[in-house]
Amino acid sequence: TCDPTILTGLQPAQHGHFSFFYYNPQDSPFGVCRWLSLLPQSLTRRGLVRRLMSSAIRRYYGYTGYFQIYNMPFRYLPLFDYSEKRDIYQPNGINSGVVASDNLRLRPFFVHAPCGAVGP
Repeated sequence: TCDPTILTGLQPAQHGHFSFFYYNPQDSPFGVCRWLSLLPQSLTRRGLVRRLMSSAIRRYYGYTGYFQIYNMPFRYLPLFDYSEKRDIYQPNGINSGVVASDNLRLRPFFVHAPCGAVGP
């Protein structure tokens, strides 16, 4: 919530990045995760397993933004959508709103940097 607000100057309700997960059963990309609730909790509650599952889901859906399923129960995951599907620091990474760096990419600009401030 903090970074998109700083980057856009908009409130979370305006830029759409208030929470990673938000209720949206009609458009949830996690329908397939319904079957993961059948796995034993002794397995699915482990951090390493969650990290591997998050990585697999991120690759499957092509998410470039930060993605982690944390301890979201698998039986509820199909009821939610994920807000940060794109990297917020890349062009068009914010759901709603324009980031200052997006505007700067549209026109040439010059930056002055003192000697030694920029690498070779």
